[in-house]
Amino acid sequence: MLFQQTLQLESSFLSQEESRSKLQSILCSVFKDFNRCGCCTIPIDETKSLHLKITPSLPDPPTIQDHHVPIFTCSQEDIDSAPWDLTIQQILPYVNGFNHVKKIAEESEVDNEIVKVCIQHLILYAFVKLITIFQYSNVYTAEPKIKLLLDDKVLQKECIEYVALQGLSVLWVEENCISVCALCISLSRISPKNRCCVSFILQS
Repeated sequence: MLFQQTLQLESSFLSQEESRSKLQSILCSVFKDFNRCGCCTIPIDETKSLHLKITPSLPDPPTIQDHHVPIFTCSQEDIDSAPWDLTIQQILPYVNGFNHVKKIAEESEVDNEIVKVCIQHLILYAFVKLITIFQYSNVYTAEPKIKLLLDDKVLQKECIEYVALQGLSVLWVEENCISVCALCISLSRISPKNRCCVSFILQS
């Protein structure tokens, strides 16, 4: 509606018979393009074009706390190719699955509240999700889906590459795959993480 008002004010588009006759074909093009790909770019005249896109209705972003830890849910390639604004680009190197929001703000030298807004944007577009700070005194447990880790070689490799320190050789990753899988499976509701780690170290 606002676009039509602007057309009318600038060029009397709706008042002139010649230009008004184009309105039906423009609306038909919008209808077809929306059904085909959810967006359209329709030339109106030599100097004006109509750009429209259907955007999904997104839920309200969650409240971000200082102790929340953002963790990526997509590939590094997807993250690097997205058109982020300058502030999000500044905090992305510090989102590593370990740093909590307050630490990200301190290390990136970005205001804490602005970091929280950036994390909300990343959550809305499904690039990150929130977890709590990892503590050895916490109790963690494996879900039934953990069995996928035993059978899926690709998933095993991704798991090892994620938890391993940078610079470790591919051979080390392959040799320790079973050990890391065993540690994940050993998580239990009745044992804090520090007890699992101590037990795992003694066994190995």
